[in-house]
Amino acid sequence: MVTTPDSPSLEGLNALVTGGAAGIGRAVVQRLRTEGASVIVADLDANAGRAAAAQLDSEFVQTDLTSEVQVRGLFSGIRDTGRPLDILVNNAGGAPRPYFPDAPATHWLKSISLNLTGPMLATQLVIPMMVERQGGVVINVGSVAGLGWGPHSSPEYAAAKAGLIRLTSSLVPLYARWRIRVHCVCPDWVDTPSSRRNRAAMAPEELIRLPPILASSEVADAIVALAKDTGSTGRIVLLRGGLPPRVLPATDWKGL
Repeated sequence: MVTTPDSPSLEGLNALVTGGAAGIGRAVVQRLRTEGASVIVADLDANAGRAAAAQLDSEFVQTDLTSEVQVRGLFSGIRDTGRPLDILVNNAGGAPRPYFPDAPATHWLKSISLNLTGPMLATQLVIPMMVERQGGVVINVGSVAGLGWGPHSSPEYAAAKAGLIRLTSSLVPLYARWRIRVHCVCPDWVDTPSSRRNRAAMAPEELIRLPPILASSEVADAIVALAKDTGSTGRIVLLRGGLPPRVLPATDWKGL
């Protein structure tokens, strides 16, 4: 389970949540605000982003996380304000149709950019800001799609999420160098707007095979717990409906 032995306050800390306009991202913004953190919402959807920011007393910056220029502009703008970043939640992602092998190569590249390259670049850009603060935490939102060896309807999404998990574990040395912690949460099916659309298109026999659906708030709770736990890094946390969060050992990839 995810524990926070010292349960530090997030009061006064600054956070950035990508894809924060809806679903998991919005739930994370809400939880961080409840904990006293200031939050910047970065999202492609301007209308939803502005609405979420207004309702949750946060700031909104419209950003296409597949665009290197826009991601660099996002962090440059934050730095120009003189505001440090203590928490980065790389939440933006998704698996838009069509899927490999029916999709063109450009679609594959866009999916990898959204789910893996964007989080990589955001992490790279936040590191100097966290070094100045002598610490911070990056939490990546992965997926069970990136774990194990089973088939997945969107190979590009599964491959990107597997890469995100491995990126997380590869960055463990950042803690010894700069006290920067990096974690990844891997939820199963979550009740989000996109998940509802996908389930609406499923046949009854497909729906019955689905696992219990997680609430977005459950994922947000796990993310905030990791943000508060200042004594650990490199955690890969599996989230499944009806079960407590499970921290995966580094070699525990079978029987998931």
